[in-house]
Amino acid sequence: MLRLLALLLLAAPVAAQPAPEPKRVPDVAAFPAASAAAVGEHFEFLGGEPARVRTSIGSAAAERFWLAKVKAKTPGRYVFKYTIQFAYPERVTQQWRVPSSAEHTFRIAVGKAGDARVFHPGGYGGSAFPHLNAGDTLLIPIHADPFRVDHRFEPMRRVPDDDPGFSVIGERTDARYLKDKADPPVVRNAAADRLALLASWVGSAGNRPGTATHHSVGAFLEFTAPGEFNLGGRLVATESADAGAPFRVLPKDRPATVLMESVGFTEHTGKGRVHMTNAIRPGTLEARVGDRVAVGCGGYQTAGLTPADPAKTGVVEARPFRDAAAGAPR
Repeated sequence: MLRLLALLLLAAPVAAQPAPEPKRVPDVAAFPAASAAAVGEHFEFLGGEPARVRTSIGSAAAERFWLAKVKAKTPGRYVFKYTIQFAYPERVTQQWRVPSSAEHTFRIAVGKAGDARVFHPGGYGGSAFPHLNAGDTLLIPIHADPFRVDHRFEPMRRVPDDDPGFSVIGERTDARYLKDKADPPVVRNAAADRLALLASWVGSAGNRPGTATHHSVGAFLEFTAPGEFNLGGRLVATESADAGAPFRVLPKDRPATVLMESVGFTEHTGKGRVHMTNAIRPGTLEARVGDRVAVGCGGYQTAGLTPADPAKTGVVEARPFRDAAAGAPR
């Protein structure tokens, strides 16, 4: 009897299982040729490689990228854009309203070879302006997580230096940091073997009711010697738990490698669209002797609409070097 039951079970028709949906991943193998054709005459395409960079693109977490490596040849302002299509599984599109496509835009400022760049680590639009100089290498992160397909690279466009998109980024110049220079200085330079103090200041802003004033202390310095260290600032009377920004300072004539940190992202869903700007952590920043850097040294609050306390000063320090990779190979 048991043998007959087993035979009947074997002979019974089995319900067909739905085939698993294919994994929708971008065709990274096509990126080198497409990128090389898009960068144009003002950049030299050097290749590219997959990397894992934990960040956000749009409102979604992102970690898989392909880093296009290009060398800048001509100073100027450039716009590089690529588009993607979203290819979510049917089980997702049936339950949720999802975007159909997206545009990624990079605004790239290239300075003259030998000119100083001005750093403000974590600043809007990137940690340095210009982002790089002619002769430097730029890493452009191309988002390559699953469900992002059909990457189309538009030709690199050169735009006027006064293009409105770059005014939003905010060009950093010496004049911006030297105009409110305090005399005597309100910041002590404890890294004088590596940097020269050019200016320091206290910025003050009262609240609307007039019950308190916030004061922020900062400094502007110039790199004077090659080396690797973390750079940070603090108020003299406080301890800082911040490790500071990691810098690799190169000799003045050495080319630097720069990760493009700021990406404009526009997502299309039906007739609507959403725009935002995402920032990618650059890891260790490569600067050169002669470049300048703005460093925040903390702040404090006073009661009422009162001036800054001259006894509260800041200090800039070179801290132990903690190398930070922008991304890991994958």
